[in-house]
Amino acid sequence: SSTLMLPKNREVELYMQSKDVIHSFFVPQFRLTQDIVPGITTKLVITPDKDGTYPVICHELCGLGHATMRTTAVVMEPAAFDKWLKSQSKAIGSPNPSVAGLTVFTDNGCAACHTLTAAKAKGTVGPDLDKLKQYAAQAHQPLQSFITTSIVNPNAYIQPGYPRNVMPQTFGKSLTKQQLDALVTYLVNSAK
Repeated sequence: SSTLMLPKNREVELYMQSKDVIHSFFVPQFRLTQDIVPGITTKLVITPDKDGTYPVICHELCGLGHATMRTTAVVMEPAAFDKWLKSQSKAIGSPNPSVAGLTVFTDNGCAACHTLTAAKAKGTVGPDLDKLKQYAAQAHQPLQSFITTSIVNPNAYIQPGYPRNVMPQTFGKSLTKQQLDALVTYLVNSAK
């Protein structure tokens, strides 16, 4: 989930990793911040004590997409959290390719840099992914092949107006085959 769901008055351990640069997990109302350094798994223990929806932001200037690195934390009663968690477990047991692809898109920060209507992403640092069919046609490549190559080798097809070496060059190694396949399928199905 792109939203951090938390039970009220229960200790929660968050294990966080960065793939590329230093980030900083910050929830102003919780009065806590935690740096996340590449190559290190960072543990943060929190016990939220008030129901509500709270902003979560990156508190470290981490790159071009920094301003869009935002989500929310929802703190709920333990019974409601348990019900939500059970519903998520059922969803995980029978993965839907679209949900899996959206999860990979969201969890890997793609929305911070790219626009994609299907994901409600409005990033402007990288190319508009609503135009993937157009980009693939310009490159004279089948859509699926174009998308796969663009993820694992981001400098292979640079769109006019966008600089080289902005997108992390690590997704070919950091994504599993299943994650890459899910993301590519999601983007193919989302292309207009």
